[in-house]
Amino acid sequence: MSKSAKQPVQTNWFILHPKLSSSFFFVALIAIISLIAQQRYLIVKETREKEIDAMLESVELRLDQLLKNSQNITLTLALTLDSHGNPRNFDGVAAEITKGNPYLQAVQLVPDGVIRYTYPIKGNEQALGLDLFKVSKANAAAAKRAIELRKMYYQGPVNLVQGGQGVIGRLPIYIDKKFWGFSAVVIKLDELLKAAGIDNSNHQYYKFQFSKLNPSTESEDFFLPGNTNF
Repeated sequence: MSKSAKQPVQTNWFILHPKLSSSFFFVALIAIISLIAQQRYLIVKETREKEIDAMLESVELRLDQLLKNSQNITLTLALTLDSHGNPRNFDGVAAEITKGNPYLQAVQLVPDGVIRYTYPIKGNEQALGLDLFKVSKANAAAAKRAIELRKMYYQGPVNLVQGGQGVIGRLPIYIDKKFWGFSAVVIKLDELLKAAGIDNSNHQYYKFQFSKLNPSTESEDFFLPGNTNF
């Protein structure tokens, strides 16, 4: 009899303790909601990370293709030189190159480090006659680095004498094993970013930034507008 009398008390514990029961259900509900929210957050985070990875891979492939194409352009320009180092139909070849590659600011032939041939002339007048080894320490260092590596070397982004910012790729040319000069491409920075698919106006949750380590100050220089506090 004593045992059966206690049974209803055990069965109706939640009814007999309404405040504790409410607290228990409230805590359980919060825990369930938190778990669902956490799972949803992880799913959204993983989805965005996959999107970013795919986007970065696409940007990397586009940049790689653009740089390889630029190297092929400098090789094509180098082939306009005869055995004495005189260009043949430079303007005609350069016109076809720039027509098919609108991201180019200019293409150049730079005998002995002096810009003697550039296309197009319009908009690039100030670059003619510049001696890479004298105009600035940065240009001289980049030119010497290309000669040292004996292959295509990119300088920039830099402030161009023509105005704006760009990246300059220089391929050292040798005739009869003697250094002749450079075949070069000047790529506009905004066109470079556009060709690579870097456009911050299209993305809500993430932004691109473009930077490099300044060889003179050893500080990081940023080239795109916006927050740089990462």
